[in-house]
Amino acid sequence: MVRTATSFAVSAGSVGSVAFLLLAGWRHSPAVLLLIFAIWVLAPFAALILAKALWKRRPVRAAALIIAVASPIVYGYAALRLHLPTATPVFVTVPAAALLLTAIAVLLARLGSVREIKVRRSAATTAAPTASQRPHG
Repeated sequence: MVRTATSFAVSAGSVGSVAFLLLAGWRHSPAVLLLIFAIWVLAPFAALILAKALWKRRPVRAAALIIAVASPIVYGYAALRLHLPTATPVFVTVPAAALLLTAIAVLLARLGSVREIKVRRSAATTAAPTASQRPHG
């Protein structure tokens, strides 16, 4: 259930983010520039999809939900130009921050995986005697 909700949130967040980008720049920006910005805005969502596929752990899902909800809110605020002279800095910095958050979540997921593997190994070595510990018969 959580994985499905996370996937839906990432999809909706990416569509909403690009929609606000187009709303903010469709009158003033050349199409090539909008395309470049759209790729940059979608980069964190692509990274999240890849991270979710490789590491199905809680930090990655949490980062996905945070980014999927926060990005369209921030982009919407910028696109509607509420107290902002230009929306460009928002569309440059938010993807960078989202990519950083994704990288931190992946690092935490990897550390959790390594810790879990070590715990399993130590449990396996204490539960099963090695060949030198078995009685010779």
